Formats: sequence, structure tokens, C-alpha cells
Amino acid sequence: MLNKSEIRIQIAHAEQLGFDYTTIKKNDPFLTVMKDAAGGTVKRMSMKTMTTRKDGRSHVAYIAYDGIDWHLGCGNHFLEGKMDSTEVMSSVTVMAANAEEKKSMLSYYKSEDANTFCHFWKSWNEKGKICKHVSDLLAQTTEEDLSTLEAILLGEEIIPEPITSATAITYECPVAAKLNRYEHTRHICITGEKGSGKTRSTYEYLKANKIPHIFVGGNKDIEASDLRGMLLPVEKDGNKEFIWVDGPLTEAFRRASKGEKICLIIDELLRISDSGLSILIPSLSLDNTNHYVLPTGRIVDVDADGVGKMEVLKAPKDKFWVIATTNIGAGYDVTRMDDALEDRFEYIEHNNELSNIQNILLDVASKNGISASSAIKLLNFYQKMKALYEAEELNKLINLRHLVQIIEDCRDEKNLHDFIVDRLPKWVERDIHGKLLPEQIKIVHRAIDKSDIKVIS
Repeated sequence: MLNKSEIRIQIAHAEQLGFDYTTIKKNDPFLTVMKDAAGGTVKRMSMKTMTTRKDGRSHVAYIAYDGIDWHLGCGNHFLEGKMDSTEVMSSVTVMAANAEEKKSMLSYYKSEDANTFCHFWKSWNEKGKICKHVSDLLAQTTEEDLSTLEAILLGEEIIPEPITSATAITYECPVAAKLNRYEHTRHICITGEKGSGKTRSTYEYLKANKIPHIFVGGNKDIEASDLRGMLLPVEKDGNKEFIWVDGPLTEAFRRASKGEKICLIIDELLRISDSGLSILIPSLSLDNTNHYVLPTGRIVDVDADGVGKMEVLKAPKDKFWVIATTNIGAGYDVTRMDDALEDRFEYIEHNNELSNIQNILLDVASKNGISASSAIKLLNFYQKMKALYEAEELNKLINLRHLVQIIEDCRDEKNLHDFIVDRLPKWVERDIHGKLLPEQIKIVHRAIDKSDIKVIS
């Protein structure tokens, strides 16, 4: 395993001498996932390879980058005739220039290297020298190739036009078109990853369209009575009385029944228990007059027989609207939505395009005195961190909420690096003693450095 400076030294001393073998295939830098014999992911790497052949023997020379270290190697007799370079790189266990990893590689193929031919492993382990195949490959490797290998692995994406602080910033809600389509005609449930901006998009849409809202934060302790309302005791003139207090659902119904256009936001809908959600099935169903109907549970009159009369609110369809948000999937602690309740909603998937994330970060940065260039650095950091998560190098996923919080808390971009580092526990797993894993800390710091986010004194 080598660092980048050591790789450059190897390249500088490498020679392309017209060796007496045939070059079968050269691969431009590519991304691959190493797998073990059971098919499990071992490591994600970017690689450049070259396959050669002489007298029926195949060699696969490679230069690889795993996000931290650089690797050189040459497949010898035990790879002979088995697969081409791409297939080798996407199936063997992690290859690096040391004896332990050689042993692992040989074990995978269930054979010993009887004749290494170019003696790569022996020469490297004993003398730190590379074979002629790797030398040939390195002689054809440029600084641009190294940068490309880093970019491929870390998920870099070039922004077509440099963005400056003078660039016009326009935030466009990524789900606005569909919300417009169903505004006050069909209730909406926005699904998406945690922290992807579902609630933010809802607020931005309602604000842009000047639609008043009432908010409910979903959790497992919410019951139907919390949404409907209840009698609460109050002290009045030394006496205890019970006063009715509307829950958020009843408040929204009451305002809509008086002709006000209103939206009820239910954030994290599926964190509410089944018993809490049960009230929504009848209350989100239209009657034959095109109204939603809600018996509030509040007694407003008593007849001659002493029987209480319950208040019933009727909200016109074009005045009452529900937008819910939720995470869906096995990775979240949520309940399964009842089929009847599911039929009350249209679903919108909130998948943030990179351009939308960019616009949000620029928007938040401009409101908090942070430059556009710093916002773009954060965007690059987000891309690298997401790529590391998808490669299973990190177990926790960075999200838009984290980036927005960093900008809002930072205020002064001289502190940007520190505010990112403060959030390491959000992205790094802990060991059995509760300590953050050092290797993952190193990976995150490398992503920060690669995003050109520096400590400024």
C-alpha cells in the first residue's frame, strides 16, 4: 500500500521498454467492487489495468485507489487464462502489495503460485521493486489518470459552469409541479430518505402559494384524541372547569369550515401508531356533498332527555388539504400504512436532483452570509460522502438537513471546516466502547480535504 507521493515516485522511475509480450487489453480507469468467495462486498476501488500475454501466460498489472491508499500489483500464474482484467478486478478479494493479502488472494483461487514468472510479490516484499508488467503500466499512467481514479471513487461530479456569489439564486421546490396538480383536490404523501428536504419542500411550496398551514410532528405516542382535541381542566375564580381545546385536525377542519383555505402538515406520518392514524380514514373521506366530515367529540348541546349532542364539522373539499411526509422502507422505524388510509393519498417521491440540492445550499448560504463557493464545496463534500456510503465504506448516510444545519450554524465560513468535523458522530459508527471508529474518521476527513474545505486560522 502506498500514498500518492510514493505512487508518483514509482511512475517517475517506470519504463516502457518494449517488453517481449503482447498487450491484449488496456482499461481506462474504472470503478469496481471487490467481492469475496461468498459474494460479499470487501472493498470498493477505482482501477486502471493492463492485460498482457506471452507463451500462453496472462498477467493483469494494475494500479488501484481505495479512497485512502494506493495499490500496485500483478496477477501471475494463478490468474492465468481464468478471466480478463475487468472480470479479475471485480471478483477477487482485495489485492495489494503485501504477503497477507497475497495469501488471501491465493486462498480464494485454491491454488499455489508454482511459477510466478515475473516474481512480483517476492520482489516487492523483499526489495520493494515492481515487475516489468507493472512498470510498463505505470509508464503509461499520467497525473490525469491519478486524478481520474480519485474522482471516480469519490463520486466527483464537475459542475458545468463555475458559480459565483453574483449568480442569481432561484430555489425551485422539487415537488412543486405535482403539488400544483393536486392542490386542494387530493391529499398528498411525500416519501423520501431521511433529511432529504421533504418538510422543507412542503413549507416552501405553501409559502410561495400563500397557503396557511397547521403542523403535526408525528411520533408513536400520538393518539386519535391528540389530533381531535380534548377537555382540559383550568382554574377559574377558584373553581376547576373543563375547557375544550382543538387538536390540530379539528383546528384545520374548523378554519376550513369557516371558508379559510388551510393545509394540515403531518410530518413523519408513519411514526404515528395505527390507533392514532385510525381517525384519518373517515375524516379524509368525502361525503355526498363534497365535504370532509369530522365528529370532534366535543359536546355542544344537551337535549331534553339529557343526551349530549356532539359537534360535527364539515370542511369543503377546496378548503381542506393534508400533506403528509414519511420515510418508507425496512431501514426506518415506521408502521405499515393501512390500505384504506393509503387510498386517501396520492404519493410523491422526493428524490433530490443534484441541481436542486445545489440551489437549496446556495439559497441558504446567501441568507446566512456564506459565499457561493463555500456552498459548492459543501455540495462536493455531499457527493463524496454519499459515494462512500453507497460503497459501504460508511454506514450512515449524509443528508441535506446536515448540510443546511452546517451553513445555518456556521455564519462565518472561516469556521466551515470545524462545523463539519463537529458532525462526525452523524456519519461515523461507534465501536463497542462507544468510541468513533478511527478508520471511518479518516475516511470522512479525506472527503473533507478532497472537497477543498480547509482549516482557516
